[in-house]
Amino acid sequence: MIAIYNRVSSPAQAENYSIKEQKEEGVAFAVSQNEKYELFIDIWSGKDVSRKNWRKMILGIEKKKYSAVWCAKLDRLSRDALEGLKFIQALKLSSTKLFVKDHEQDLNDPAVEFMLNLKFGISQLEVRTINSRTKEKLDMWIDDGEKRFRCVYGYRTKYTENGK
Repeated sequence: MIAIYNRVSSPAQAENYSIKEQKEEGVAFAVSQNEKYELFIDIWSGKDVSRKNWRKMILGIEKKKYSAVWCAKLDRLSRDALEGLKFIQALKLSSTKLFVKDHEQDLNDPAVEFMLNLKFGISQLEVRTINSRTKEKLDMWIDDGEKRFRCVYGYRTKYTENGK
């Protein structure tokens, strides 16, 4: 059986057919391999390791339930380097294959394992960089007295002529 993992970060992304496309590609892959499959779909940030279906899939891998895991892109699995490393180790310990699109990743090749870990690390770097830049910009706006966000429900804001 193949575990098909699909993930987007927000409900808005889920509505733009990304999940639908990931699901269709994964199912087509399983069918092409004459394998049964189980779908795991999360609408949650990849940096959060407490995703419900991610955890469920990991438990199945640890119980050797799947012959392979399929994902559309590696960053759909995780955007956390440590979690990515743990995932690769779980696959290796259970002799579960990993397919990104229709390309099998040779987990016994040290160079492939290194590249996968590097890619998980790059995904984590992207997330942390975006978070840092966003926080810096918000702090700058606050320091300048600008309102660049909605008020908390139940509160009102009085604006001056220049919007501050």
